[in-house]
Amino acid sequence: MKTAGVIGGLGPNTTAEFYLELIKRARPVYPYSYPDIFIHSVPVPFSVEKDMVQNGHGEEAMFRILKDAVQKLENAGADFIVIPCNTVHIFYEQLRSLLNIPLLNILNETAMVCRSRGWKKAGTIGTKMTIQSRIYSRALEDAGIIPVELAGDTRERLSLIIYRILSGDTSSKQREEILGMMSMLRDQGADGVILGCTDLQLLIQEDDTDLPVPAIDSMSCLVDAVIRELAG
Repeated sequence: MKTAGVIGGLGPNTTAEFYLELIKRARPVYPYSYPDIFIHSVPVPFSVEKDMVQNGHGEEAMFRILKDAVQKLENAGADFIVIPCNTVHIFYEQLRSLLNIPLLNILNETAMVCRSRGWKKAGTIGTKMTIQSRIYSRALEDAGIIPVELAGDTRERLSLIIYRILSGDTSSKQREEILGMMSMLRDQGADGVILGCTDLQLLIQEDDTDLPVPAIDSMSCLVDAVIRELAG
């Protein structure tokens, strides 16, 4: 079995959920032992986190942190690396160029799941930077799917909600607003909605019965990719 390297801390609650879900799904597939996993929980300053998630800038500071993290994981012996955070995939090509091992791409993995479910149009719920950079739109288009996007003012509100989730606010009020945005995307013709921020799984699950439109959790897609990659 290969060794997985995980960049965590973006944010910590989601890192913990990602690890637990990975262990849960690995057990039936690899019955002799749990997988070999390195988790590097990066010390992101709260100011940088807020800039990236809520304000949509601060790329230079975040890239320095991620550059150091991927190199540490490769040097530690990881056979491949994953980052359970959608927004920082704006740096995907730059980070991949630093490595001699694979860096899995949560965007492409999620887009492939959308295609496998027969979606023709897909909406994305994510941070302002994720939406404005069009990283998901490009991944969906490469998979033959038409992206559906929220309006600018709604993106601003969504980024604020995601930052509140990162800060520990997982109240029902935040969830209701997210469901309302999913309804907006449905009304724009989306066959389903990507939970394009891994922290959203702290509020919404794919199998929740009150969702206004089918959803795909990007974190879940990345977990499945790691299970696949562990076996080579």
